[in-house]
Amino acid sequence: MFSRKKVEYSLIHSGAPKALARAIAMDVEQKITDITTTDNVYAWAYDMLAKRHTPASAARYSLKKAIMALGPTGYPFEQFVGTLFTEQGYDVRVGVMMEGFCVTHEVDVVAHKAKEHVLVETKFHNRGGVQTDVQVPLYIHSRFEDINEALKRKHGRSYYQHTQYIVTNTRFTKDAIRYGVCQGMHMIGWKYPEGEGLERRIEAAGLHPVTCLSTINDREKQALLAQGRVLCRDIAVDSAILAEIGVSTSRRQLILDEIKQLCTMQT
Repeated sequence: MFSRKKVEYSLIHSGAPKALARAIAMDVEQKITDITTTDNVYAWAYDMLAKRHTPASAARYSLKKAIMALGPTGYPFEQFVGTLFTEQGYDVRVGVMMEGFCVTHEVDVVAHKAKEHVLVETKFHNRGGVQTDVQVPLYIHSRFEDINEALKRKHGRSYYQHTQYIVTNTRFTKDAIRYGVCQGMHMIGWKYPEGEGLERRIEAAGLHPVTCLSTINDREKQALLAQGRVLCRDIAVDSAILAEIGVSTSRRQLILDEIKQLCTMQT
């Protein structure tokens, strides 16, 4: 069911002034029909925000879809999550093979800082309306336990326990949260934990993915991902990549301006 207040709040959170957010939400409401979908509402609000405010505000508004656009495979998301841990001072490796007691496992992200050792498994979804259910922490916890058993047998008294993390770009189901909390797993998802969800961490660290940019097209986004440029700030540091993927001289500054606005906006 359409909620004007919900649309208005999301627009304000994206950086739009309250009066503009209210005006856009009201304009969107006028377009609602019996066959209107959530995607329609998002698209209308996004287009209006980009035209009436700034591309950076529209990019922020599109963050959830931008994360899903890191697909179709989950590898760019693994890199993205690795960067979140790097920002917190961890030494990070992505896609690490680790011996378990029973079998060998490929761990998405392995991170350590001082005496803290972290194993991170990611769960990436490339379409909306999907939640991460209890089967995911059940499966991941069993993998952690197998790895920890191997380390315990190998290192004896010097064995160290890894901290377990699950990071997903969607919401967790209630049962997934209950099981993860029960097993002592750290869980990061969309709007979870409250006030510290994935979207908050991205914005606080200024780690917006290139897929959220409104000044580049889908082909250019995929070309950047193929070159390992997952973050907007990667382009700010090495803007020559824009010429390499065929972006015209006249558009490069527009892209860099959007990135500058996006990475300096406050949450």
